Amino acid sequence: MESLDEFPLKDSAVVVVMGPTGSGKSSFISLLADEPVGTSQSLHSHTVGTRPYKLKDQIGGKNVLLVDTPGFDDTARSDAEILKEIAFFLVTLHDKHVRLAGLIYMHRICDPRMSGSAIKNLRLFKSLCGEQNYNHVALVSTMWSESSDEKTLQKQRLEELRSTFWKDMIQGGSSVKKHRGDEVSALDIVRGLVAKGSSTRRPISLAIQLELGAEGKTLGDTAAGRLLLQEILGDKERTARELAELQLGLEQAEQSEDHDAATSIRREQEVISARRAARTHDIESLGNHFSQIADEQRRRYHQTVADLQHDEESSDERRPGSSSSRHSIQKSPKTGKRTYITTVRSRSKRPVHKSQHRTADSGPTRANESPPQTPKRGSAVSKEVALLTWIAKSYR
Repeated sequence: MESLDEFPLKDSAVVVVMGPTGSGKSSFISLLADEPVGTSQSLHSHTVGTRPYKLKDQIGGKNVLLVDTPGFDDTARSDAEILKEIAFFLVTLHDKHVRLAGLIYMHRICDPRMSGSAIKNLRLFKSLCGEQNYNHVALVSTMWSESSDEKTLQKQRLEELRSTFWKDMIQGGSSVKKHRGDEVSALDIVRGLVAKGSSTRRPISLAIQLELGAEGKTLGDTAAGRLLLQEILGDKERTARELAELQLGLEQAEQSEDHDAATSIRREQEVISARRAARTHDIESLGNHFSQIADEQRRRYHQTVADLQHDEESSDERRPGSSSSRHSIQKSPKTGKRTYITTVRSRSKRPVHKSQHRTADSGPTRANESPPQTPKRGSAVSKEVALLTWIAKSYR
């Protein structure tokens, strides 16, 4: 994809793809995108999950972007962190007057039942979207079996979804689509959304875009934030009970001088206490307004840029005579100012280190504060760096 600063975003149709982890979002997008798409098995596990991909071909004379998003069941990040990331991206698009054509929600039809994780993802999706936008949603079932016996069971599951979990969305105008796993099927689904979105005079404004943007709510006061807060509070209550039970077990182990059992219980207490502390942090972060979320996401994207460049440099370590530079961010504990540091390394036998420093104030990061970029032109890393830099500087 070319630089997004040069890409005609305002004249493009944007389709957001959501669903649980492993539901086939990235695989779906990879069938249509003009560049490779990272999946959940990507080597760069630290890369940002929410990112757009340009379709290889136009639809109805329009450039189309498919936005890949992480599921609300990531093993590496909390749901609150993922909600902040998705919300930041969506509100940024809205503030730049980038028009949404619709949303795709993916569900694995091969799952024998609707798991707790799948229910959570669907509820959060509905709250992010808002009932007024259900008619711009395609509910897409994925991973259909080739076995006739299994297909019969999967058709029954689809009917159950229609009559229960998807019922209110279908009544609100959502379409139900089957993805067969090929390009033709994927393109048909996207074409339908783009055609419907293009025929709508009033731009689509998602609930989360209005709540965080025009209404100025905190993330915790949005429909999605309130839903997530209930779950976090419930988890905190569970951890409190677990810790109380473990404490009783520890006292009994100590009385009976069972040192092995006591050691095991203490380790479990540490794990649960860490999880409880993380939930407390999530609750605090849900109290942020959009300006605070934007500043946090920009800093995270800048650090991701530095990490991506470091990974590329590490892969070139064995090349003699070459050199590279790495960017990092340091914050002064006294002044609070951030300093972007560029370290140039020679690949010769005697490394030479040079540093360039540029200091920015401790306020919100601006576009010209992004660290210098030096990835190889045209490489996968350079495309990722260009994208992240665009995202980081988009909201002012």
